[in-house]
Amino acid sequence: MNEQENTDLYIKGFNQGYMIAAYEPELSEKLSKTTGESSFISGIQDGRQQYLDERFKEKMPSWLKNNPFEEKDNKPMTNDKDKDFDIEHER
Repeated sequence: MNEQENTDLYIKGFNQGYMIAAYEPELSEKLSKTTGESSFISGIQDGRQQYLDERFKEKMPSWLKNNPFEEKDNKPMTNDKDKDFDIEHER
C-alpha cells in the first residue's frame, strides 16, 4: 500500500471515528481499545479523541477557554517595559 492510500484510509477512519464517537459512544469506546497497526484503526482512534477533546472544551467555563499566552491578532507578545524603546533581544 502506498502513502496516499494510507493517508486516505486514515482520513476515512478519522471521520468515521468522530461520527461513531458522537452517535455510538459505547461502540466508540470498544473501538478505541482495538490494537492494530492499520492507518484506518489509527484514524478511528484519533477521530474519537478529537471528538472527546472538543466536547471537553465545550463544557469548560469561558474563563478557562481563553489562553492568556496565545498571541492575539498574530502580533508578537511584548513586555510593556520594552514597548517604548528600540531594544533588540538576543536569542
